[in-house]
Amino acid sequence: MPEEPPRKKRVVVIHTGGTIFMRKTARGLDTGSLEIPHDKDGRVSSLVDFELIDLFGKGGKDSSKLTLAESKKLAAKIIELQNDKSVDGIVVTHGTDTMAETALELSYALKNVHKPVVLTGAIKSSEE
Repeated sequence: MPEEPPRKKRVVVIHTGGTIFMRKTARGLDTGSLEIPHDKDGRVSSLVDFELIDLFGKGGKDSSKLTLAESKKLAAKIIELQNDKSVDGIVVTHGTDTMAETALELSYALKNVHKPVVLTGAIKSSEE
């Protein structure tokens, strides 16, 4: 009996805002359509499936304007994904202005984390 190929890992990318997905516009850098870069066959990786969630809509929010309610919404989404057996890891894209504050809030909100959660941002967009 042939061996089954291993299941691809599933990573969910939660986009909250920040420079990482900014695009050049007539007004300078601004939020734009969100996409994860992929190869000519439409794959990001042969080992990992990615899902992108635009948590606040419209390509994200300036992190210096995040509210406590929005931080709670992020924590709730991470907890929801932690309980989803098909999810292997979570990446949160975030603006650098308040990333430290969000990390502190998440450290209290996510007491029983059993899947990797990565909080990341960028100083420059890929289009600068």
